[in-house]
Amino acid sequence: AVFQGGRISRMLSRLYRHYFALVGYRFVYDQMTIEPSVLVRKIESTPYQIEGNVKFYLAENKLIAGMSFRTSWMATFMVGLQMGNMQVLYSADFMSSSDRVTQQFGPSHEISIGWNLVDAKAPWRKQYYRDGGER
Repeated sequence: AVFQGGRISRMLSRLYRHYFALVGYRFVYDQMTIEPSVLVRKIESTPYQIEGNVKFYLAENKLIAGMSFRTSWMATFMVGLQMGNMQVLYSADFMSSSDRVTQQFGPSHEISIGWNLVDAKAPWRKQYYRDGGER
């Protein structure tokens, strides 16, 4: 139910199927790691949405900076820290000024906390460098 004009009105709610396809790669260099990715999203009864992302891991992969752009003219900028298996990110979403939500509420802000449950030093997770070596 939604409160409108001093009275409660009923809304119809329906579940829609969501489809996602994500592809990305991690380029490891001596001083930084770059991780570009592309996400294609389809929600039933809506047009496709494509999102291009790039993350930069700096300072021995402890500092994270990144950005995303979507087909709906939305940009996201993020900064964060990697502390062992834990990652803390702050991001802000900026939409085109013609977007109704942006005009009413402005940009959105988010704090994300993540844990990597897989040991990064596992033998099957070796990282190969451009010089042909592994670390």
